Amino acid sequence: MTAITLVSTTGTAPLTFAAEGPGTVRIDLEDGSTQVYDVAAFREVYRQVVKIPAAKAVITDLLHTYGIDDPNQAKRLVRERFTEDDRRAYVAALKVLYGNGALG
Repeated sequence: MTAITLVSTTGTAPLTFAAEGPGTVRIDLEDGSTQVYDVAAFREVYRQVVKIPAAKAVITDLLHTYGIDDPNQAKRLVRERFTEDDRRAYVAALKVLYGNGALG
């Protein structure tokens, strides 16, 4: 089993992470105890706490920047007003939301 040990630059004790089995990670703590975590649970937390809110913020900020507040006209106005880079960012954020079940 391959393990990775992380050493803090602030002087706290190192933590060792190792694959415990399919989809689980074991963390060996300084007091000799261990904790086993389900990797899928971490992915779900990351999805809910980081990815979805970040994608929503990108879309909200872009719509606000371009003065788009009518959802019925958003698709047309995005095509007409957004720069190519902003349009790519908007589409990427939509893909994150659709891909993570945050939009229909």
